[in-house]
Amino acid sequence: MALSKCGSCGATGRWEITEVSPTRSRFKFFFVQCSNCGVPVGVVDYNHNSSEHDRILEGIAENKKEVGQVKGMLDDIGNALNRLMRK
Repeated sequence: MALSKCGSCGATGRWEITEVSPTRSRFKFFFVQCSNCGVPVGVVDYNHNSSEHDRILEGIAENKKEVGQVKGMLDDIGNALNRLMRK
């Protein structure tokens, strides 16, 4: 398999990811760059949407579980009140 080659300095297989906050930007990015000369060859979002999506789905699942527990407790309270009213 061929190794990627930097178009600027010619280094092969020497890449790194660096966190960058561009001037006048509210967002951070990761630059994929040559570790020899620092020339960027790609940009990746700092907050990966898929991991954020997974975190949101986990939160929804946890909330659903908690709502189910509260519903069960309310059912128990309702049943207890019904028993008290029948006495």
